[in-house]
Amino acid sequence: MKYRIEGRDIDGSVQHVREAMEWLHEAYRLAKTYDVTTRPERYALLEQLSADHVMPSEMALMLGVDLQIAERFAGDDQEARIARRLLHQMSTTNERITA
Repeated sequence: MKYRIEGRDIDGSVQHVREAMEWLHEAYRLAKTYDVTTRPERYALLEQLSADHVMPSEMALMLGVDLQIAERFAGDDQEARIARRLLHQMSTTNERITA
């Protein structure tokens, strides 16, 4: 089937867009598969970093994940935020004292 609109041949453009969309769908499928297969390792590292009191913003920067995901592992409620801030301040103070 050839695509034409008002006598203009648009078949080449249609085929080009269809090929691009097929490529995008396949790339998305592969990316999603890779995301799912690497998720356990990524989540284990996030849990480890959280247990080591690494700030969510630092975890997000280190691993290239969204801040919201890092906060989910570190806890994003008000108490968790206060605790992280205090731990960070204590860590910074200790570094200054030992330096």
